[in-house]
Amino acid sequence: MKRIITIALISVFLIALFGACSPRTSQTPVTPGITAQRPGTLSDEIITVALPSEPGLMIPNIHFTPNPVNTINLLVFEPLIASDRRTLQPLETALISNVEQIDDLHFRFTLRQGVRFHNGEEFTTADVQYMFEEGRKGANNGSRYFIFEPDRFVIEDRYNIIVALNQPWAQGIELLGFEQCLVMSANALREVGGAATSERILLNAGTGKYKFREWVPGRYIEVERNNEYWDKDNMGYFAGIRFVFITDTSARGMAVQSGDVDIALGLDLANYMIYDADPNVKTVPLEVGNISVLFLNSGTGGPFADIRVRQAVEALIDKTAINQIGHSGFGMIGDTIISPLSPMWDGVPVVVTPPDINRARRLLAEAGYPDGLTVRMRVSGSISATATMIQEMLRLGGITVEMVLAEQAVHFEGLRTGDFDMYQSSQQSAYYTEPIRCLDGINYSFRDVSGGAGYQGREFSAMAVRAYTSFDMNARRQAYADIQRYFRANTLSIGLHTLISLDLARPDIEGIELIGIGSTNIANIYSTR
Repeated sequence: MKRIITIALISVFLIALFGACSPRTSQTPVTPGITAQRPGTLSDEIITVALPSEPGLMIPNIHFTPNPVNTINLLVFEPLIASDRRTLQPLETALISNVEQIDDLHFRFTLRQGVRFHNGEEFTTADVQYMFEEGRKGANNGSRYFIFEPDRFVIEDRYNIIVALNQPWAQGIELLGFEQCLVMSANALREVGGAATSERILLNAGTGKYKFREWVPGRYIEVERNNEYWDKDNMGYFAGIRFVFITDTSARGMAVQSGDVDIALGLDLANYMIYDADPNVKTVPLEVGNISVLFLNSGTGGPFADIRVRQAVEALIDKTAINQIGHSGFGMIGDTIISPLSPMWDGVPVVVTPPDINRARRLLAEAGYPDGLTVRMRVSGSISATATMIQEMLRLGGITVEMVLAEQAVHFEGLRTGDFDMYQSSQQSAYYTEPIRCLDGINYSFRDVSGGAGYQGREFSAMAVRAYTSFDMNARRQAYADIQRYFRANTLSIGLHTLISLDLARPDIEGIELIGIGSTNIANIYSTR
């Protein structure tokens, strides 16, 4: 069976490679617009949302929470800083009403007054202090809280606090708008043991539009509208939302088509045309903005330390075919590790060139590999269609790719230590610092690097430091533009295409969106019927 699947994938790839396939254009609209205004009267309906699986640990900041968990938590909890996910510009709906930069290491936060948790307590700077203290101990220390030094925070009064960074990090404050840095009641979290808690869920601890009502394990989780929400002009529209768990992707979609559920999250893009043709449902494709990247490890003295070998890989990769077959043609083609939808993209048009096997073989021969070479490609979980296509594309040019499968923890440790030649990864669009750290050879004091590609170029490292530490936005954009220029000139790795998520909804439901680094947010949904 595995051999049959592999042959089928190769056959489809070859069709695309030699021009028999007509991919979607990168201009295909993928984000539905709002077609009607939200009604003024709130609904008494309880709607049902189908998730791919039942959540496990659900306490934000403390636990690592993937997209389905974040979708629930974003109804109950809110980030300190609300921002537009494309531009990262602050919005007026934030729990912090003002951020003042004192210097490169200190910022004064002024809290919005009158915000109350679901337990009735007022949100104050004591909650912010404890949020950071426990966040530094929790599972997100390496990815969100590593840059903050809560021991050096100064509480000025109930609504003003000076937060301290342990090093200049220009995107540090922007991290607080992401979905894993959510505000909780300090007293509620302290009562269950803080970061050491064994609880799976934290009740009456959020400030959000909805609050937890009931969790029946194996059946559903239900939230109800918070009628005491601090922003009376933006209350939760529905009386409640019930989450059910349907593992099979097709079954989730059919549940919306049959009317058994109102929204299904995380569907297969390959079925987009089927759903789009059904008048009883609404397809909701959303631009995650993240970019798929094939990292080439040039930091361990292996074959990819030679630019000619990296260029040979680039000459063999058909990005259009990968996007068409591996992502149903929805993505935008990229050419660096900075997504074309990132706030730091330099705007240089992407030039897509067809594969050139002869050029690749010539480059390999010049690099000392006239008979080709064998490399290891790290893969976590299972081998995707994209990974199989990359393997076959490189084989045509004389590069044999051996797949290395491992459990997730082992896999990511291998990425951090550079124990790979290649790996295919999704890199953040909003969290634009991450892909650079995954590539550069700078030695960090924290573990927020799932890369280890370790490029050692002195000029590139200097650009990276400027990108990380430039608080002036113009200087920061210039640093990222320089990085992208250098990346293209030196083929440091291979940018492939941007990513799209697909949800399905009842035709009258509006307002499904993405937040932060790409979690589905339904806190603002409503019905037009």
